[in-house]
Amino acid sequence: MAGISLLSPAGRHQWALSLFRQPARYTVLFFDHPAALPATAEAGRPVRVSFTVGNREGRAVGYRYVMRVAGGSRSRIVGEASRTVAAGASWMVSTVVRPVCRTSPCRIQVSLPGHPETIDFLVAVQAAPAGIAPAGIGPAGIAPAGIAPAGIAPAGVVPAGVPAVKVRAVKVP
Repeated sequence: MAGISLLSPAGRHQWALSLFRQPARYTVLFFDHPAALPATAEAGRPVRVSFTVGNREGRAVGYRYVMRVAGGSRSRIVGEASRTVAAGASWMVSTVVRPVCRTSPCRIQVSLPGHPETIDFLVAVQAAPAGIAPAGIGPAGIAPAGIAPAGIAPAGVVPAGVPAVKVRAVKVP
């Protein structure tokens, strides 16, 4: 029976698949320093998040990451970017997120649309100490002109020193 299966091209292909190791094609997504991720954060204060997207697909792949914060039933996109990653290469991302969840804990999630990989962590959000306003907020919770609460610029306004691009996350070297 084995001799007959080797005579047909499909039979030889099946034998090759069973006898020789086949390369696995996959994408890797992980936090660079998971032990350093914070368990608590102050509302509106920056939290540094570093993660890596690794391409093990055997060909160049265009990846897009989306970063969300979610608390309770609300979810909000706080960062996204795209890049083509060469076969066998990795894309290291370091960004700052400001947890703006109204409930605690707040889930910070990174996903790759079009790929099943998703990573996340929970952070307990604490109110800013009395008398100290979150970044970008003046006395009595009043934002300076042109700056919205939690340091987020109003639609169409780009704060000074920030490049006018479609990336919503702030890249940190």
